[in-house]
Amino acid sequence: MFQLEHVQNRLAETVPMMFYNRLDYTFYRKDVVLEDKIIDTRKEGLESLIYYWGMVAVAGKFLFPFIRMEPLNILPILEDGTVRLRWRIHYLTWLSIFDFRTYNKEYRMKNSNWYDGYSIFHVDGNGLVYHIIMQRTMPDDPRVMKQPNKIVEKLGQKLAENTSTASYASEESVEKNSESFKKN
Repeated sequence: MFQLEHVQNRLAETVPMMFYNRLDYTFYRKDVVLEDKIIDTRKEGLESLIYYWGMVAVAGKFLFPFIRMEPLNILPILEDGTVRLRWRIHYLTWLSIFDFRTYNKEYRMKNSNWYDGYSIFHVDGNGLVYHIIMQRTMPDDPRVMKQPNKIVEKLGQKLAENTSTASYASEESVEKNSESFKKN
């Protein structure tokens, strides 16, 4: 548990610095593997990870005059020894920077474009990350998803049958039911 909390704290500190400072790579193993499913690439080794994320940061600063990364949720999962990070990148394009309202920080953050992603950091027993998976969307967690309850399913079918047969009711049956309802 301590190892996962350590990685969680390091990610909370370093993710917001992605495009502005050198990141902290002390909690990654030398043989770390990065699977970037966003642009379908794979990097092996700490040096190639540093180079890759450095190129992403430089490209981001070059393409967008305003770019920020923020962690939305960092969740350690004990069962599989992972830390799951949901992140968002806020950015403005070069054309939108000519709007003088973007110089106001609140306006800029409220009206910026954004890109969401989800990363899974696999942590070993020493508290070092050995495998990273980055993807565009958050996958469905099979542990959280439940099979539909058969009773609820049957109830829904019965309700659908009753509503379909109720529309074919004759006027006489409707009048009888309304009279009996008024008596009660």
